[in-house]
Amino acid sequence: MASGFHGKTQGRSSSVISSKDDGQDTGALNQPRAQLDKKSAKIHTVIDTPYFTPAQIEKLMARTRMNKMPAAKWEQIKMAACSYIMAVGSKLGIPQRTVASAQLLYQRFHLFYPPSDFAMHQVALASLFTASKLNDTQKRMDEYLFAGYMFRYPELLTPPSAGSSNGVDWVAHAKLSDADVDHETMAQEKLRLLTLERMLLQCLCFQLGMRAGNVLRLVVKVARSWGMPSSLAISAWRAACDSHRTCSPLIYPPQTVAIGSLYAACLLSATENDSQEILDKFAEEQSTWASELHACMDDVKDVAMQILSMYQAYLPHLESHGSHPIPPYVSYPPPMGLIAWYNTRCKAALPVTTAELEHALTQTKIRLRQDEEARKQPENLRRKYAVKRAMDSLPTTMYRADPLEQQMVATRYLLE
Repeated sequence: MASGFHGKTQGRSSSVISSKDDGQDTGALNQPRAQLDKKSAKIHTVIDTPYFTPAQIEKLMARTRMNKMPAAKWEQIKMAACSYIMAVGSKLGIPQRTVASAQLLYQRFHLFYPPSDFAMHQVALASLFTASKLNDTQKRMDEYLFAGYMFRYPELLTPPSAGSSNGVDWVAHAKLSDADVDHETMAQEKLRLLTLERMLLQCLCFQLGMRAGNVLRLVVKVARSWGMPSSLAISAWRAACDSHRTCSPLIYPPQTVAIGSLYAACLLSATENDSQEILDKFAEEQSTWASELHACMDDVKDVAMQILSMYQAYLPHLESHGSHPIPPYVSYPPPMGLIAWYNTRCKAALPVTTAELEHALTQTKIRLRQDEEARKQPENLRRKYAVKRAMDSLPTTMYRADPLEQQMVATRYLLE
């Protein structure tokens, strides 16, 4: 038995030696296939990128839009998506911080995924669904689907009879009958919603902390510390809510967005005496609030400019166009700050036509530009912005929708 065992062992070893002499690496052949694939495969590392520079956002949007969609068309789609999120959120009674987070999620998603490859209402509804979970204000998935279905097909709703309508309150209580809903389509929408939720979390690098609530809280705190009137503080809070329809929260930290929203509200109510003291505080050369809140005045003005430009783009939608089952203010709600400014001008007997409102906003933006040019930048601040412009290149560790390599084992996300 012993001699037979040794004989088999010697025969096997001799065959291995002879095969190596023939130039064949049998050791590599005997290795598992997973170990062979591991040598050529790579693990992609993604580091969380909470903020982008304006140049980075332009590069990302140019890459996702490519030649399929012009920039003006994308702005229209973004306006419609933010209004759709606002309409569905209002219908479901979702807090404003969740709505603002959803608007921010929608814009971040399309920094990496082409808007031409996705349906606007699906991504917008998935953004609201994901933001509700992140802000702990979630509802049942069917509620999101039915509310979104209602605003997509408003002809299915029956308008109230004459004399029984109380403004637009009937929309908040309107419901769809079960017979009017295509259940097969709803089932497909549910699967699509879950798929988009996973993609949205990947775009966030699974960083679950949302900044919209911080912006809204900081506006209230700054308004109280500066002794602002309640009317002006409310306008600033509404402007902060509307700032999430722009790219400002993707570029600047919450304190800069909050002060920029406050500045925009003061500029819109510049004719009132209660806002002049706050504007004088912004005009101070050696301002103490900038160092206390770690904010730069040039960044604050950029946030205010983005809000005013967004208001100007929404002006044509203030007027109703033709008959519609749902009033335009409900199906396509404009920003809250713009509506409040419109109502304030109506009470003050000021012109409220689209042309007059656009002229007033243009004059406000011109004043903002003149104040910016009159403010001389020190040399160290110029160096700071020169360094900032040099860092506009996209890092290799930023999340990308398409894989960097053909063969990828996994993606590793590193959080701050």
